[in-house]
Formats: sequence, structure tokens, C-alpha cells
Amino acid sequence: MRLEGSRIGKIWRVGEVFVFETTGDTKFLIVRQGGFYPSNYAPRGVADGFSMYLRKHVSGRIISKVSQYGLDRVVRVDFRDASLVFELFGKGNIVFIENGLVSTSFKRSTRFKKGEVYQPPESINPLTLSDSEFVDLVKDKTKKEVARIIGIGNLVEEIWDEPLKMFSNLKELVEKELSVGDVEAQFKKLDSESLVEKREKIANAERTRLGKSISELKKTIGSYESKSVRYKEAGLRVMSNLTHYDSLIKTALQKGKKRIKVTLSDN
Repeated sequence: MRLEGSRIGKIWRVGEVFVFETTGDTKFLIVRQGGFYPSNYAPRGVADGFSMYLRKHVSGRIISKVSQYGLDRVVRVDFRDASLVFELFGKGNIVFIENGLVSTSFKRSTRFKKGEVYQPPESINPLTLSDSEFVDLVKDKTKKEVARIIGIGNLVEEIWDEPLKMFSNLKELVEKELSVGDVEAQFKKLDSESLVEKREKIANAERTRLGKSISELKKTIGSYESKSVRYKEAGLRVMSNLTHYDSLIKTALQKGKKRIKVTLSDN
């Protein structure tokens, strides 16, 4: 699917996912951690401050070139006199470049500053290695370490095997062309799994909150029940000694006292 020649429309954000309206074969360009793909499906979100900044500087521009830095998860979209760089690793980042220099970015980075030439992170293109070099690179490494070293993220699951077979699987994966539908299906699945996990976390938090509320409520009810017993016993004592208390009140009034302190005793 070619994005060259497409025009950027409105831009909005859904959590950490950015959605770019595009003309051409597909309606949207989705940018998210680990993902950059054209799509005819996109969730609706809000235009936050950074989205509005991008709208001001990018909306209406026509894509002239889309490129990737090796196999690293860094994609660059060029316009006539500006560029967007999408860093899809870690928590993700978007860098806006104007006239060849960094203008701003979604998140700060120690690798570049405003007014400087953008510098991508150092990485290795495993496709340029020999079989023995690749084996040395991934030998005794965990899936997480291999994913980080060769920059393929969760796709490491699709190639994981003994080193030489892994190298062969990687080459096949790179050459494999995915349709828009294939990509949408993969990311919708990830979104669905993430949504289920998020809902479960919310449900667990709610159960914990309700559990604490019920515990506190039981303590409050117990306190009220204890007080009600004491008040009932005090009322019975007052009623059984009403004549005596009436005499005490009259004596207090004669002495000029305006208040009489009454203390409930447990005895």
C-alpha cells in the first residue's frame, strides 16, 4: 500500500494512538507504539494540544516519501519542506522536522534538541549480517533481548527458533507483504487483548474499592449498633429514676446552673 501522494487531513489522539486522516486508497494512517499502518478503520478520539499543533503544521500537506531507518522501528514521512518521524519503540514518540531541523516532538529525548538535525537511535540492520554474524548477535539471548536488538518488537514471536532458522524466518518476514486487512486484523486483535486486560484491571480495582468500602461500612454499622445499645440502656435508667433526676434538675436550677452534664457510663 503506497502512501506517497496522499494528503493529510485532520489529526486526533486516542490515548497513545495518533490517527491521521488521509486521502487515497485508505482513509486513515494509524501511528502507535510498535505500529504504523494505513487503515480504513480508526477509533474516534480528541484533538489534544499536540494533535492541534500537527494539524496546524501538517494538515493539507502531501506525502512525498515514506522510509524506514533500516529494520528499526523508526519511520519517516517526508513532505515538500517538512517531515514527521515516528519512533515506534518504547513508549513511542513523534518528531516534527521543518526545513531539515527538529521543530518539536511529542516527548522529549536526549538524542536530539530543537533546532538540531534529527538523529535516530543507533541500531543494527540484521539483514546486512552474514549467517555467523547473526548467530553471534542473537546467541544465548532472550526473546525480549532479540526483539530489542533487531528492532522487531512483538514480531519476534513469529521468527523465534534456533539462530540460523531465526535468521531465515526474519528474511521471509521482511519479504512478506501484508494487505491493509491483514494489518488491521493484527492490530485490532492487539487492541482487543489490551482492552480486555484494561477492563480486568479496572474491574479488579473496583472490586478492591468495594471491598474496602464494605469493610468500612461494617465497622461503622458495628459502631452505631454499640452506641444504640448504650443509648437504650441509658434511656431505661433515666426512665426508672425519673423522680430522682427531676430533683437533681430542680436543685441545679436553684443554684443558677444553666447546664447539666450527663455522661453515659458502661457500668
